[in-house]
Amino acid sequence: MNRRRFALLTASHFVNDIYGNSLASLLPFLIPVLGLSLPMAGLLVAAYQVTSSIIQPVLGHMADRNGTRIFSILGTAAAAIGASSLGIAPGYTALLALVFLHGLGTAAFHPQSAAMVNSLFTSRRGMVMSAYLTAGNAGFALGPSIIVRLVTTVGLHATPLLAIPGLISSGMLALYAPRNWLNLSETERPPLWDVIASKRSDLTRLLGVATFRSVTMFSFMAFLPLLFQGRGYPASVWAGLLTVFLMSGTVGGLLGGYLSDRIGRRLVIVWSLIIAVPLLLLMIRAEGISLWIVTGMAGAAILTSFSVLTVKAQEMMPGNIGMASGLILGFGMGVGGLGAWPAGILAERLGIFETLNLLASLPVLAALVAWTLPTDVRGRSERARVQHS
Repeated sequence: MNRRRFALLTASHFVNDIYGNSLASLLPFLIPVLGLSLPMAGLLVAAYQVTSSIIQPVLGHMADRNGTRIFSILGTAAAAIGASSLGIAPGYTALLALVFLHGLGTAAFHPQSAAMVNSLFTSRRGMVMSAYLTAGNAGFALGPSIIVRLVTTVGLHATPLLAIPGLISSGMLALYAPRNWLNLSETERPPLWDVIASKRSDLTRLLGVATFRSVTMFSFMAFLPLLFQGRGYPASVWAGLLTVFLMSGTVGGLLGGYLSDRIGRRLVIVWSLIIAVPLLLLMIRAEGISLWIVTGMAGAAILTSFSVLTVKAQEMMPGNIGMASGLILGFGMGVGGLGAWPAGILAERLGIFETLNLLASLPVLAALVAWTLPTDVRGRSERARVQHS
């Protein structure tokens, strides 16, 4: 039964993250139709970033306090309705409201669903979480192709059709999602401010690791196409390199989850970040076939720690696993994404190559901070189970 529920949650994550790129995919069509200016478009992106990412820890904490499934159920439905209605928005105000609905749905779904996945298994949680997150990454990668294909073949008025898989997923979650996923008494569910006060040191370090890693990843994603475009590479090449960078990350995530169950979360986080540095530096210097190979290796390295960081946060805060999930899946990623803005200012002054050269060192800072995280208390007992299984 737990495996079926895991399959449901993983499939729901895939569906939910298909909508993750809806706004970015539809903006080129919406700007001329609604007469949007670039600042108006930028405000839409910022609104989605804040509602879908930054507030995830708060919604995760609310899920922890109530032990309900409603956040994942309604969150999936809200994300589907908000994202699929963007194409038929009659004006900017309605469009902004739909962006908020989409973002809030995404923020509600992720921390609780990740917490439910954590509750289903007592061993190999690293591998389980990496498989769950890989499904989301696959949906995120495929979403733009699905959305753009629908709009270019049928039209903007057809975007409500995109809501169908999300609404089906919401219904399946209502029927089969775990009901008693938080096996804690009221006294084991401390208030939000008590959690922050008692875990402030661990939380600060954990968010530091997640933020440094995310700033590096998002900045390379944003500026790699510009770097290779400036070197005269055709669009097909730099677009392909970006795809290789991201898709290799799914392999890295699975490998990181597997290794973390055997040698420990902290070691995997630290060494994957250290290994990423020379690979990132080589990537912006390589040419020919070696460029593709190094790009794949760099993407795998920088994303290896993603799922492991999520499990590490959950194990550090067993009474607040929803909030812990939201910190990594939402807040850490959101702040990291916003960090690409000052990186852009730096690139304008120093140049793209020089800026990426500097940003490639950020994973070292992340690794140093990760080394100070608490030891893997649960990891030791889990590794013993793995070795004897």
